Amino acid sequence: ELELGVPDASFDAATCRHGLMYMPEPVAALRTLHTALKPTGRVAISTWGPPERCPFFSLAMQIVMRHIELPPPDPGAPGPFALPTPEILTALLEVAGFTNVDVVAFETSVLEAESPAAYWDLLCEVAGPLVPLMASLPTEVRQALRDDAIKTYGALSQDGPVKLGGEYLVAAGIKGHAR
Repeated sequence: ELELGVPDASFDAATCRHGLMYMPEPVAALRTLHTALKPTGRVAISTWGPPERCPFFSLAMQIVMRHIELPPPDPGAPGPFALPTPEILTALLEVAGFTNVDVVAFETSVLEAESPAAYWDLLCEVAGPLVPLMASLPTEVRQALRDDAIKTYGALSQDGPVKLGGEYLVAAGIKGHAR
């Protein structure tokens, strides 16, 4: 059982921006939020859509996989694309006791930089899974990845500014009775 360390029914609303998909037990996390909300409290959750609709990240992983053999991700494991559909988010929220669940999917710009090199450098600083991976690699592999990224992103942007996005999901619900 998870605890927030606050009395039950403490909040009118709760949000979780790109965190739920990293939790090993998302329903337990949502139930904890449910408990912390006042009656008719509201929750809003955001996640990424599926990888094929998130080129800002999936293209980077394609670049990485051209140089490094990585094991395929466990489909049930936490990660950036663990909760990629409106149906999954709706089901999780409803099981946790939320009602009137609505999920909106939309495209958004995620990262933008003035050049392919600046884009890759920024991505390596902020993209959760890339940060530890890059830190673990030898210098020559990091350089090969950077060179490949500059070439790949340069082809997309004609060597100008790089701006990539992805599908963003926002789910909202109202506290109902937990199941």
